[in-house]
Amino acid sequence: MRVPIRQWGKRSFDNLRPSRHSPEARGQAMDEGGRSVHDAGPTDSPASQSESGQRGPRLLQPTFCGSPWNDERPPMPVPEAKRVLKAAENAPLATAVAFNFEDFRKQCDQYLQRVRNTARQIVQQAAQEAEQIKQQAYEKAKAEAYRDAMQQADAEIQRRAKALAEEQAAQSLQSMLPAIKDAADSILREYQEWLGRWEASAIRLSVAIAERLIARELRTRPEAATEMLAQALRLVSRVDRLTVRLNPDDLRALGESAEPFVRSIVHAERVELQAEASIPRGGCVIETRHGTVDARLETMLDRIVQELLQDPDDPS
Repeated sequence: MRVPIRQWGKRSFDNLRPSRHSPEARGQAMDEGGRSVHDAGPTDSPASQSESGQRGPRLLQPTFCGSPWNDERPPMPVPEAKRVLKAAENAPLATAVAFNFEDFRKQCDQYLQRVRNTARQIVQQAAQEAEQIKQQAYEKAKAEAYRDAMQQADAEIQRRAKALAEEQAAQSLQSMLPAIKDAADSILREYQEWLGRWEASAIRLSVAIAERLIARELRTRPEAATEMLAQALRLVSRVDRLTVRLNPDDLRALGESAEPFVRSIVHAERVELQAEASIPRGGCVIETRHGTVDARLETMLDRIVQELLQDPDDPS
């Protein structure tokens, strides 16, 4: 049963509505029967509660702007039984407050769930990114390690190949060294033989050239034969007698002065001059009791050749 509110103004009726966030709504509790129970106001005494014999919402004093409502019209008489609101009539208000709190709790739970889901997604995404970064770092480190290992392997292979090649070359050289030495000795011997043959050929060629030059000189200048005879006679020591054999042309060139010319050089008591066609011009053969001096041109040139071709290490 509702309390008449005609004597109250609209503003006083608004004051009867408990705010969702008012202390009355926050302090509201439920009894054993599921009915809403309000805390007793400061004007409700324990005696009045005991006299009523039941619990219920306290009567709100109509106010206007925080002051008691002052109506000029006298209030209508209201029976005492109607001043107490039934708990069943106030139940929709408590249900609305409880429903609003349940909605707020659900909204909070939903918001927390969304936050948890977002956090879970962030954590999962971070874990995936971390795993991806880890995998990339692993692949990069693996590639760098592989590259470094390949470089080290290449360097080691080159070093070992070089060492093996040097070792094999040394072994081959050791096995080939005797053959190489023999080949070198053979080449040296052949070189020395070739050099000796070349020197002999050169000397003989020089002697042949000299012989031709001397022969031409004797043909163009016959007095040169007398000079060559004088050189040969100076090789003979002082003797008592000697025999000189020379070319007939040289003997004719000397004429009657031939014997005095020989005596003036060797100071011999007896001198015999003999013409011999086998002796070339410019040459002569001197015979004494001590021996023979062969001063023929070819003999002297052969002696020169022998002297030039003689081995310096061979005293013979």
